[in-house]
Amino acid sequence: PEDCMKCHTPAAGYVLGVKARQLNREFNYEHTGTSDHQLRALSHRQLFRQPLSAEALSQLDQFAAIDDHSSSLEKRIRSYLDSNCAHCHRVGGVNANWNAEFDTPLKDQGLLDAAPLNHMGLSSKVKLVVPGAPDHSIMLLRMNTDQPGYRMPPVGRLRLDPSAVQAFEQWISELGNKTLSRAE
Repeated sequence: PEDCMKCHTPAAGYVLGVKARQLNREFNYEHTGTSDHQLRALSHRQLFRQPLSAEALSQLDQFAAIDDHSSSLEKRIRSYLDSNCAHCHRVGGVNANWNAEFDTPLKDQGLLDAAPLNHMGLSSKVKLVVPGAPDHSIMLLRMNTDQPGYRMPPVGRLRLDPSAVQAFEQWISELGNKTLSRAE
């Protein structure tokens, strides 16, 4: 129970689950050999109070998968952060100093050049995300380790996500270019 309560917090409503933005896409149901829109399939099973129309589905926001290269890198990263981190890293969440919610503007998330609560025993030069410096960005280092006490999330993750690690490394590198181009 103690491990569970690390993520199942009052700020998350104690329940961690998918969001409509995550399910707003086609999905291949291997056991039936068919593809369908996930929310439409749930609606057909009468799992919503009101059935979802095609028009309603077309109006809903959609997260981008981390490996969906048809979406911008920023949208993929922000979708990943909301889907995988925002249940804890949010206003009123765990003892963390940043907000992973998709609708919070990047400049207001507390990620860029922010001091981490856990330096992982590294120098004080590391920050949560250092634009242009993946090797000094503790967020990437924590995503890319299996060391207990350092990996994120701290419980429930059994393996690394190479697609996410690669995308975050690229994003952090490109953030440095954007910072430089704004300064010129």
